Amino acid sequence: MATKRRTPPADVPLARELEMQVDNTESLYRQKRAMQTTVAKHLCRGGFSSAKAVIGFRHVIDAAIPSYVRDTYMLPSEINAATKNLAAAALADEFKALAKSCLLKGQCGDLAPETVKVLERGTVMGSKARACRPKGEMASHLDLRGARKRKRRR
Repeated sequence: MATKRRTPPADVPLARELEMQVDNTESLYRQKRAMQTTVAKHLCRGGFSSAKAVIGFRHVIDAAIPSYVRDTYMLPSEINAATKNLAAAALADEFKALAKSCLLKGQCGDLAPETVKVLERGTVMGSKARACRPKGEMASHLDLRGARKRKRRR
């Protein structure tokens, strides 16, 4: 009888440490901001998916592991996939919250200027720019029609 190997649970403090490593290292932080811009483009085109956003941010976490291992003298094999996915999901959730506040309230302070430009102007297709209108999963969380009407009245 073949038995399934159980995957160890995610290490929550280690996942938080990886998030902080991304935020405190300049090159990794720039990579995170670039990923936010990429995910914002997908959001505006209507192709946003939380699962795909987690995969994108997972690449940022994978890039953070060598510097974290160097700083802490930890073995890379001690960081399991569940921990990496938890850290990536936290980065994706952080982006979703920032994008929601930017689209609904106009508070875009923590996002990169390139990301704000994408969210405010939308994507540029040829010479025509179209507004960012999320569809699907993110649109169900946002009631943009009411928010845009309120913005215009002010």
